[in-house]
Amino acid sequence: MDNCDKRNTEEQLLMFEVANWIKDNIQAIVFLPIRDTTFENYKHDKPLDTVVKDLIFKINPPSLEQVLSARISYISKLSNSNNDGYYFLDNGIKVKYPSKEEENYLNSILSSLFSNNFFKNLISGFTGRNIRNGIEIFLDFCKSGHINDSEITKILKSEGKYILPNHLISKVFIRGSKVYYTDLNSRIKIYFLVFPMTLFLTHLLELVF
Repeated sequence: MDNCDKRNTEEQLLMFEVANWIKDNIQAIVFLPIRDTTFENYKHDKPLDTVVKDLIFKINPPSLEQVLSARISYISKLSNSNNDGYYFLDNGIKVKYPSKEEENYLNSILSSLFSNNFFKNLISGFTGRNIRNGIEIFLDFCKSGHINDSEITKILKSEGKYILPNHLISKVFIRGSKVYYTDLNSRIKIYFLVFPMTLFLTHLLELVF
């Protein structure tokens, strides 16, 4: 029963009951993929409390870094050297570059994120065991407007060996697609910005009631 793990929690639990019905009525072997988080959170509740533990096995996801590296290598095989890419400088000048250099850009971002243990653990924490989510986070980082033309030029000149400075990586993660930090749109929550507002609301409620 392929791709059940892509469904929401309620549908995954429903498909477990369907799998049990098929097993009992058709006498078939059924493989039902569900997310590990679904199983861990509901394994003591119905219907998962009836699972035969000996029939459970987990498939650990591959390393996000290895997956991204393999995808970048695959992109290089598909790239057409006849098509040039381009970007604009702050002064409006259009800069063209061979499509091959897109691979250098991706490799530079990959090295920047995974050569530093802090950022490596950070993106791994954001991803959890969901590799698809990790790929989306990586692509969002690559498309960030906070990586300006000077940084892109350094990447292209170094042929993908340039490592982004830590403060810039932090800015991309903290601000996301926004010019400034907003608590609602960032994966990272700044405690010192959230906590004073909590105190203010608590004090306001005390005054009202």
